Amino acid sequence: MCFGGRGQNAFLRPPSFSNVFVSSQGENLNFAAEMHEFQVTIGTGVCLVESLNEDKLYCVPPEDQPAAANGAYASLPMVKVRLH
Repeated sequence: MCFGGRGQNAFLRPPSFSNVFVSSQGENLNFAAEMHEFQVTIGTGVCLVESLNEDKLYCVPPEDQPAAANGAYASLPMVKVRLH
């Protein structure tokens, strides 16, 4: 995914999951936007952004796996990262 802000382009790779954080690796993330400008959702739930640097964005997922927002046939919820 490529997006831009503040005159910079940022590139984001698919997220990885741990027991506590969801991390997305990319490039120029903190140059494209500030931490509060990122909104991360997992299905119908919100992943609270906790940390942002040049190449990683970390968020805390909901305790329980949210329902998939990307259709009734999806078995896992989709992770979406947006700037707002």
